[in-house]
Amino acid sequence: MASDNASNTPSSPKNVYKDPDDGRQRFLLELEFVQCLANPTYIHYLAQNRYFEDEAFIGYLKYLQYWQRPEYIKFVMYPHCLYFLELLQNANFRNAMAHPANKLCL
Repeated sequence: MASDNASNTPSSPKNVYKDPDDGRQRFLLELEFVQCLANPTYIHYLAQNRYFEDEAFIGYLKYLQYWQRPEYIKFVMYPHCLYFLELLQNANFRNAMAHPANKLCL
């Protein structure tokens, strides 16, 4: 009976994924994307191409708010991108950015 219990216990994973660059590439890609939000034309492009209608993309924008923390903000070269990131948390702002005239107001 002891052997039956042993076969039912989960085994530890043998091949655990190890990020070869310890997340450096992800860090740089996310930093680059966040800084792209400093460009109102790019925000308008995202709105025009309906990225703001994708719940997964909205979740990603919410996730990216960690860049506002002091240990990350020091890497941001265009701090107003964080202001736009904050505005993008609001559905009314996202909808307004789909209209061409509104990108000029930023």
